[in-house]
Amino acid sequence: MHMATDNPLNDLLIGYLDGELSSDDQRRLANLVDANDAARDQFVELCYLVGLLAETSHDTLEAARPASPMTKRSRVVGVYATLAAAALIALTITTWFILNPNPQPSSPSPSTTSSSSVGILTDRSDDAVFADSSSPMTPGVDLPAERIHLVAGKAQFMFKSTATVDLIGPCEFEMIGPDRGYLHRGSLHAFVPPRAVGFTIDTPHGSVVDLGTGYDLQVDADRSTQVHVTEGCVAVLDRTPNRRLLWRGDRAVLNSTGLAELTRGATLVEVHANSPFVYRIQRRGLVDDAIAHTDRAYQWNGLSAEGLPEKLRGADFVQTPMADKNNHNLQLRVTLSRPSMVYVIVSARVAPAWLSTMGFSDTGWRIGLDNTDDGRIAAGPGQGVDLVYVVWQLRVDEPRTLVLGPPQHGDEGKVGTYGVAAAPLDEAYQTMVGPEAATAD
Repeated sequence: MHMATDNPLNDLLIGYLDGELSSDDQRRLANLVDANDAARDQFVELCYLVGLLAETSHDTLEAARPASPMTKRSRVVGVYATLAAAALIALTITTWFILNPNPQPSSPSPSTTSSSSVGILTDRSDDAVFADSSSPMTPGVDLPAERIHLVAGKAQFMFKSTATVDLIGPCEFEMIGPDRGYLHRGSLHAFVPPRAVGFTIDTPHGSVVDLGTGYDLQVDADRSTQVHVTEGCVAVLDRTPNRRLLWRGDRAVLNSTGLAELTRGATLVEVHANSPFVYRIQRRGLVDDAIAHTDRAYQWNGLSAEGLPEKLRGADFVQTPMADKNNHNLQLRVTLSRPSMVYVIVSARVAPAWLSTMGFSDTGWRIGLDNTDDGRIAAGPGQGVDLVYVVWQLRVDEPRTLVLGPPQHGDEGKVGTYGVAAAPLDEAYQTMVGPEAATAD
């Protein structure tokens, strides 16, 4: 744990080196480095300095230093085993910050002098082993376009575009340019800040174009490619001219014939409320007779034998607790993984005022809630409907988190809590015609 300074960038850099940054702080650091060239130079220079110190002190520390696996999107160096080593690192960092109190243009550092450099090695695990490398695999040293063979361990590289890749050995990866790489075999995780949007990794059977995100990529022994998006969005190109968008939670497999498998992730990925009661996401669960609440057996149903409106069927939805129907301070946060149509299902007796304020509109659809108190819940669409609910909708064109308000009490007395559902927009799954992927190695 370090003491805060009066410079936000310095605090983030220290936390980065200590491996203490939260996800939000990692984003803040990425945005600062992205928006300010001087801040980026400061970041790279410090990485180089600490990496050089770690390298030169390696012989004396090796015997007492335990393995410290690299974490994604963080740590430039691992946690040192001995107090002497920790003190040495701390002294170096402190001295560096005293001499460099604010980001400002400076003379070129060792990591920015080479015009042929496409990136640097920012971290390597203690057990990292490289083979057939034409460049020294020392943190902070410029790397030209070259093929990297990581036999074992882990290593993190940052391209000049600021995109980073974490390689997991055994792995063969090629740095082609400041914003392009090629995964020949093995696994990696890529993180791309806004500045590096468009960063591309080619594989034997396709390419992944990053649109500001994080994703896992794997090339197997049979040269098939597996992509798993962990955050944001990527465009995947197979051997046809097709480009498909993948969003958080989506998985795809590419082989010599093109797209072999595609598994879509959830549309609603997170739900949080300032409430002690349970909120639960049911993926693709909004169908007739779906349980509406986490603390009741009440069911959503269509008003007739035709069932629920077609666009609602199969949507992700949130089971809400009826116990929160009197929660005047409720804030419900729902996170979307992709462009979506969001639906809020409210009592026909009164609609919360915040719906209109947020831009929701009445769809004109009406659905029913089977909420009999005698336990005799009917089965099938149009059966046993006791209350009528109105469906409001809001188009959301990008992944984001919405904050919804409390149920509203009208002149007719108390109303139950509302429901929330989301379905992906057609545009989120559109297949576009684009350039062909890179040729196989």
